[in-house]
Amino acid sequence: FLELGFEDTYTVIFEDKEIARHAYGYMVARANVAAGNDFTFTDEGETYAYYYCNSNHRDQIATMQRMEAWLQSKKEKYGKTHATSLRSYHGSSGSSPIILFTAEKVPFTNPNPGSSTNIEQLCSLDFMVQRNPAVRQRYQTIIDLMAKSIVPVHTIHRVDDMISLKLGFIPDRECYLTSLITLIYSIPNAEVVKKFCETFSNGIHVYTFYVRGATAEQLQVTADLINLLPFRPKDVTNIMYNEGLLDAHEVIYCNTLCHFAFYFTPPYKSEDFSELSRELAPHPMSVGRLRTLRNEMFRQIMNYDLIYQLMRTNVGLVKMLYKDFAKGSTTESVAKLEVLCMDQLSSNTRQEREIFRSFLTFNRSVLKTNFFKTNKSAVAYRLDPAFVAKMEYPRVPFGIYFIVGPQFIGFHVRFTDI
Repeated sequence: FLELGFEDTYTVIFEDKEIARHAYGYMVARANVAAGNDFTFTDEGETYAYYYCNSNHRDQIATMQRMEAWLQSKKEKYGKTHATSLRSYHGSSGSSPIILFTAEKVPFTNPNPGSSTNIEQLCSLDFMVQRNPAVRQRYQTIIDLMAKSIVPVHTIHRVDDMISLKLGFIPDRECYLTSLITLIYSIPNAEVVKKFCETFSNGIHVYTFYVRGATAEQLQVTADLINLLPFRPKDVTNIMYNEGLLDAHEVIYCNTLCHFAFYFTPPYKSEDFSELSRELAPHPMSVGRLRTLRNEMFRQIMNYDLIYQLMRTNVGLVKMLYKDFAKGSTTESVAKLEVLCMDQLSSNTRQEREIFRSFLTFNRSVLKTNFFKTNKSAVAYRLDPAFVAKMEYPRVPFGIYFIVGPQFIGFHVRFTDI
C-alpha cells in the first residue's frame, strides 16, 4: 500500500491506525475491479471520511460531489465549531492512476476569533502541527489579503514543475471543490496533481491546487473568473457548468441573460386585453388597474426557474447567443439569430418565445461592457435604453447601467447626461 506513490507528507499527516483504514479501503477498491466494477470505495463516519477513485475527470467529479454532500450534511452540527480539512493523494495501482480523498471535521483553536487575522487563532487544532512554517505563511498571506478585499483573492507561484494556485474567499456553502476543479480543467491540457482545502473560524475557505500543463497566465485568467460565477448548488447554470455543457464565460453570460429576461420580458398582450383597454380608455384609472392585474398575473408564471429550464433545454441556442455577444452583436446578426431561434422554438409557448426575444434584445442593447476585462468584482453593461420604449414605462431613460455579480444585481438609471 505504501508503494502506491503517495507524497511523503502522507505518513506524516496520518497515524498508523488511519493508514491501516486506508489500506483496507484500497483492498476493497481493488476487489471491486476484480469483480468487473470501477475502482471506487467510500467510508463516511461522523467527523471523518475517505474516498478512492480513478484519476479520470468523470470519476473525480462524481467522488468530489459525494464528498461535498457529506460535508454539507455536517454543516449544521459542526459548521461553527469545526474546521474542514480536505486532501488528495495521487498514486498508481499497477498501471492505473488513482486518487485517495480525505475529508475531516477538526475543532477550531478558537471558534470565536473576533476580528483577529492571526492564523494561530483561526485554524484547526491540527493545522499548526501538520504544516511547516513556509506553508503556514502562505495561508497567512491569503488571510491578510482577504482582510483588505471584498472579492476572492489568490496567489500563484511555481513549485518545481507545477504551478500552485491558492484561492481564498468566504463562501455560502460548505465546499466548492467540484466547481473549482471543473474551472481549472477547462484549461486545455491542465492536470490538477494535488488539491487541498482548509477552512478557518472567521469564515474564510482556502483552496490550494498544484497544476501541471497550464501557464501562470492561464491560471490568472481562471482565478479572475471565480468571483463572477454563481456557485449555488441548485443553480441550473452551475449544474450545466459542472456537466460540461457550458464554460465559465457562458455561465456568467447566462446569469446576466436570466436577470435581464426576468425584468424586461414584456407581458403578453392578448386580444381580450387589447379590447378591454380600448373600452376603458376614457377611464385612465381603470386602465391602470387592468395593467396592474395583468402584470401581477404575469409575474406569477414568469420566474427564474422557467428561464433557467428554458436555457437548459435549448443550450445550443444559448451558446450561439453567447458567440454573437462575444464577437460584438450587430442589428444584422441579431436579426439572423431571431429567425433561427423562432424557427427552433415554434412549438414552444408564446411566453417562452418572448423570453428568447428578450435574450436577443439584451445582445442588441449592449453598448459597453467590462465582460472581457480582468481584475473585476462584477460584470457591468451600458445598455441602449431604446428597448424601454416598447414597454409600459412612463419615460425612456437617457442611459441604463446593469451590474451583475454572483450574489447580487443592480441598475443605475440616468435620465440626463452628466
